[in-house]
Amino acid sequence: MVTLERIAERRHSKGTPMSRNLILATGVLLWALTAADAVAHIIVGDWIVPASMAVVAVAWLAVRRTRRSQTVTARQTATA
Repeated sequence: MVTLERIAERRHSKGTPMSRNLILATGVLLWALTAADAVAHIIVGDWIVPASMAVVAVAWLAVRRTRRSQTVTARQTATA
């Protein structure tokens, strides 16, 4: 039988809409500040910082893509 306690536990374990909204808003703010910092460095003529940011971003995307494909492959293998 589903009780109110179990429903509350499930909601708590998944997070609340407020916490997700706060995380998203904080992420948007931090990414905007990062972009502004990169533009400020470019305006000053310091290209190494924005170039480093780009290299790190590409490396992060490559790692995420590889891990995602491994996860999909593992799920397909488990269901087959």
